Amino acid sequence: MTWGLPFEDKYVTGEFNEMSDYRRKHGLGPHRGVDWAPGDKKTIHAVTKGTVKLIQWSDILGWVMVQTGWANGKTYYIGYSHLSCAHHGSYCKGPAHTAHHSQGKTCMKNLKVGDKVELGQVVGRVGSTGSASSGPHLHATLGNKVKSVFYGTVYDLKAFIKEQLEKQEMSKGTLSLSIRIAQLEAEKEKSKPESTPEPEPEEPEPSSEPTSETPEPEPTKPQNQLEEELPKPPKVEEPEIPKPTEEIPSKPSSSKSNPLLEIIKFILKLIFGRK
Repeated sequence: MTWGLPFEDKYVTGEFNEMSDYRRKHGLGPHRGVDWAPGDKKTIHAVTKGTVKLIQWSDILGWVMVQTGWANGKTYYIGYSHLSCAHHGSYCKGPAHTAHHSQGKTCMKNLKVGDKVELGQVVGRVGSTGSASSGPHLHATLGNKVKSVFYGTVYDLKAFIKEQLEKQEMSKGTLSLSIRIAQLEAEKEKSKPESTPEPEPEEPEPSSEPTSETPEPEPTKPQNQLEEELPKPPKVEEPEIPKPTEEIPSKPSSSKSNPLLEIIKFILKLIFGRK
């Protein structure tokens, strides 16, 4: 961070360029700065780093300190007014009324022109010095010259600082984007339930459909090799047929009588008689 608001917005009592009843009553022009009223003698912190360019008394603005600031490639000048005096308090009347300041001493106890200041460093205390103050508060201005705190071009300090803060946040966000993505991925992985192992894929069943690839035919073995490889049937011995011991009867001879013929003869004898 390179810029910061001196106090919270809730302590703002006067906005930039506004015309209050007090200003109208006292014949003052539009407000040239922003007013914060956090309380008497509250410490004021530098709104950015820079160099102290001016510590001076003003009858209207009281004790004033101006420092440089850098933004948008330019040098700006931040004025802090109505500061409390380190020697005489919040209502110091300035060098003309106090001998203590006649020796060149200012309201600052430990700060002088030329000193380097850092963001957040204490650069003064809230007071009510100067005729334009109606009570303890910080009147802060932003200009393009050292004397802009008194006259010349001024800008809205509060709005300017908030713009710088937005740019810083955008830049920070861009730089840390990869880190944030990694964090989100880690959170996403943490929130995932434990995964169960996936089943192994089953082997596909062989398809009955013919494939485009035709298997090569196995070489035909020679016939003699096949015969050798085929098992030979066991040798069966034929049983020996025993020879008959009895002689086979021969064909009946023709000398024997035929019974049928004898019957026929008998019948013929009966018919024709005996001779």
